[in-house]
Parts: sequence; structure tokens; C-alpha cells
Amino acid sequence: MKQRYRVWIILMVGLILLWIILRPKQIPVETVIATRGDVVETLTIDGYFRSLDRRVLSAFADGEVGTITLKAGEPVRKDQVITRILWDVTPEPLRSPLNGVVSRVWRETAGPVRRGEPLIEIIDPGRLEIVAEILTTDAARIRPGQSATVKGFGLKSPIPAQVKRLSQAAFVKVSALGVDEERTEVILEPLSPLSHQAPWTGNLFHAEVSIETARVGRCLKVPIGALIRSGGDWSVFVVNRRKAQRRSIARGIDDGHWVEILEGLTGIERVILYPEDRIREGIGVKLVESPVAR
Repeated sequence: MKQRYRVWIILMVGLILLWIILRPKQIPVETVIATRGDVVETLTIDGYFRSLDRRVLSAFADGEVGTITLKAGEPVRKDQVITRILWDVTPEPLRSPLNGVVSRVWRETAGPVRRGEPLIEIIDPGRLEIVAEILTTDAARIRPGQSATVKGFGLKSPIPAQVKRLSQAAFVKVSALGVDEERTEVILEPLSPLSHQAPWTGNLFHAEVSIETARVGRCLKVPIGALIRSGGDWSVFVVNRRKAQRRSIARGIDDGHWVEILEGLTGIERVILYPEDRIREGIGVKLVESPVAR
């Protein structure tokens, strides 16, 4: 009898060990509950600042020009004498037409000069617009009046701007990968004074432009890392009774972090972030504390 009990105990222990080995493993997953909030779609492109007040001082007559001692970046005052041109025996001063800075010097040394020859360029660094070259395929998303932010090297903070106009003429530009791209210009105007930024911005300085192309308020949204694409269809995995359940959804705009959900979720589901290949319909999951989705 004892021998029989011993066999049964060994058999039961074996079956328990086999069940432990073969039972479906719970996969740890990060999750987040679908929430409501604003989603703002933006188009981010490279651009540059362009002076609205740019003056090229040229020789007004044939003659002899004096030395120009000013260098690029030096400030000048309105009516400041830049140099003198000797013509018809009389030296005439060449004066700055505005308060600004020197942006370029073509001629430094004294000597003969021809009428119309460019000598020096002066800009007002406080009066700038921003130019961005966008793909023509993105042009349909741009409208005058759209909000934007502009970053630039050395700027104390991003500056607000808005789209002023969109060029209707396209041009071909070779990308960094050597691909011909059709582009057009979008011009933006800053909405805050640039005078305090003047030492760090100027004509043809680089800028990074983010244009707001769409905005949806108080929409249902989930982190974009929760979405799965299959062909033209989108879905997410939700957690239902500790198991993964695939849910087809219709999506709207996204801001690079959050995506608008049009159909498929009610707003109380817990969705799986960054679902790995092992996640499939009905598999057991173990919830892991998730960092706040950014």
C-alpha cells in the first residue's frame, strides 16, 4: 500500500512539474490607458533667416574709392560715413542708410572704382523673416496664417511665428542623399521682436521651422508606439482579463508622440506599448509599471 502511495505521489509531482514547464508564460508588457487631450500635427523643416532691410552700397560714379575699414559683423549708425569716393575732383562721402550691421564687404582697399560696383552690404538684424524650403508634396498642408515656432543656433528661446505666404513657383534641389527633390519656399514672419536676439541672428542664419498643419482638441489619443500597421490597416493590443486582445482602429493625425483615435477604442482600455512579436491574440500578459508616455 505504501508503495502505491509513493507511486501516486511521484506521479502527481511529475504532472505538476510538467504543467509548470508547459503552461503558457505571461509576457511582461508596458501599458497605458487611452486618454483625451489635444493633438497638434506639425511639419518640421530647415530654413534660414532673411533680412527685410538689406542695403548694398555701390559706387555712385567712376572715381577713386577710399579704404573701407569696417568688417563683417561690425555695427554702423545711420548716416555714418563708410568711405569717400573722389570723382570730378570732389570727394563725396558714402554714408550708411540705416542703423544696422555690416554683413559683407566686397572692397576694402583704396583705388579706382567703376560706377555701380558693389562695395559693402548693411542689414538691420532686428528686421528678419524666415524662409523654409518645403517639398511640393507638403505644400498642400500649408496656409497663410498658420502658427509656427522657429529655433536657431544661439537663440535664447524658440520664437513664435506665422506663415505669411507660400511661393507658387517650384524648383529642383539635390538632397543630401543625391536625390532630386521638387521644393518651394514658404515665408514666415516672427511674432515677437527680434531686437534682443540680434547678436545671434542675421541674414542667411540657419533656422529650424515647425509649422502647425492641423490641431484636434480633446480627442481620444494613445502613444504612437502602441500602433501596429498591417498593410493599410491599423490596430492596437488592449489588455482584457490579463490577456492580449487585438483591436482594429481608425487613426487620425499625430504629433510624433500621440496619435488621434477615430474608431475602435472607448477611452477606458489599457493598451500595450511597443508590442513585441510574441504578443498575439489571447496570450497572457503581466502588467509592468510604465513611465509616463511623452
